[in-house]
Amino acid sequence: MTLKKKGKIRAFIISLLIIGTVIPVYIYMTNEKDDLPSSLSTDAFITFSNHESLQNWTMTGEKRGISHYPYSLNKRVSDLQSWYTNYVNAYFKPWSISGMEGAYYVDQTGSIFPGDLDPDNYCSTSEGISYGMLISVYMAGTIVNNISARQYFDGLFKTYLACKSENSPANSGLMAWLVPTPAQYGKVSIQGSATDGDLDICYALLLAHLNWEQKDNTTRYFDAAMNLLIRGLPRNIIHDAPNRRYVLTIGDWIKSQLLSNSHLKYSTRFSDYGLDRLLFFHKILLKLEFIDEASLYLKLFQDSISNLEDVRSSGIHSAMVPDFGWIDHLNNGTSIIPAPNGPAFNGEGLYKAYESVGYFLEGGEEWNHDGDLAQNAVRCPWRIGNILDMDFSSKVNGSEVDRYIRDYHSWFENQSNLKGFYDIETGIPPLEENWDDFSHLVMALTTHIYFGNEIQLTNGWDTIMANQGNIGGSGKYFEDNLSLLALLRISGIASWNLDSMVASLNIID
Repeated sequence: MTLKKKGKIRAFIISLLIIGTVIPVYIYMTNEKDDLPSSLSTDAFITFSNHESLQNWTMTGEKRGISHYPYSLNKRVSDLQSWYTNYVNAYFKPWSISGMEGAYYVDQTGSIFPGDLDPDNYCSTSEGISYGMLISVYMAGTIVNNISARQYFDGLFKTYLACKSENSPANSGLMAWLVPTPAQYGKVSIQGSATDGDLDICYALLLAHLNWEQKDNTTRYFDAAMNLLIRGLPRNIIHDAPNRRYVLTIGDWIKSQLLSNSHLKYSTRFSDYGLDRLLFFHKILLKLEFIDEASLYLKLFQDSISNLEDVRSSGIHSAMVPDFGWIDHLNNGTSIIPAPNGPAFNGEGLYKAYESVGYFLEGGEEWNHDGDLAQNAVRCPWRIGNILDMDFSSKVNGSEVDRYIRDYHSWFENQSNLKGFYDIETGIPPLEENWDDFSHLVMALTTHIYFGNEIQLTNGWDTIMANQGNIGGSGKYFEDNLSLLALLRISGIASWNLDSMVASLNIID
């Protein structure tokens, strides 16, 4: 297979992973190339242990519109190294399969799996693998148990390569959302992909290429990322929405024949909206002169912002974003609205539900919050807000993302304790779910870097660090991963400028 672009020809060699075999593929682009600015080289990119030079590769506080951080840089780095050490010891486990030496997974067996999946059969998810990969590339240079962050990254990468989606061709690069235990590998279904894991894995692979591979003149991470960008991730995008928008779906299984005419065809999960990922993919592909593919990610980026604007106008408070939204195409709807809650949600049986009970997706007789701010949407302040760190043009006062984070931060400051669920219609927690949620709190604390003050940031940092002694406890996977990702965001260490990263991508002549 050869992908071609019009114009003067230059070969850019990548190797696409096709059913476990590395096959050289030539991608043709034009002769012209962007020269790297003299002030920027790959050496400016991350080595976490050399933290004195962090400002060389992160966006400066001034450019981010931020004038304060919690504590000194040295303390932030020391705290992060301590947390990462405890995190690795609690969650990175060898995936001991013959021929897969050095593989790791992020242990989720102490947490409740969706659908009460048997933890004897499954040990992790694509979400867990992607979090581990992101965290490890951010912590580059750190060594735990005589193993470097890059070795842990490589171990997670091996597991990713071995667990491909059952709903897409193996060469799509999409990962199955379930990771089986070593004893059950090859014996149980690992199902289709989950979009958030796919996006984060692709993003982590590109960061790892810029940070490590490019200095080694190797391309394994980059090849896998390009495979996802060209062949895989487009399978998670719906192009024929009634409002002509592109919709980021929940996973590749949405396009299967079973669901093609269901209410889930135009469903979306807002905690998947990694706007910084989408814009970065666009910029990378544009530099490589994949013009059509670059345009796809730009339109998806723009339409995702429009979808966010739609759904924020649907609730009682503009800070409220639900777990799931959808276009009610069966009633000729064109706007993204919160997913309906409850069984037989339209009362007339017009919709073909994913399961016979008639709930939208994750609901059931005892739990129905697909259309509320619940356990998926608690990640939205971090997930959607990241773009304000990464792309200066997105932090325009009055932009949709700016308004959302500003509204959310204002709402957050008026809450005494954040809960895990909020009714989108009333803005208050349902009585049966009225419990304090630390996962929601740590995601909310990331908004302080935009609209808070130094005292709020320091108090938030201390709140998260005070919970470090409980890392790895029963049911703590979600909370612990989000806590470390929040610390990386608040510290400024995970704030890599998109344009600087794209400029640092070397193109082979």
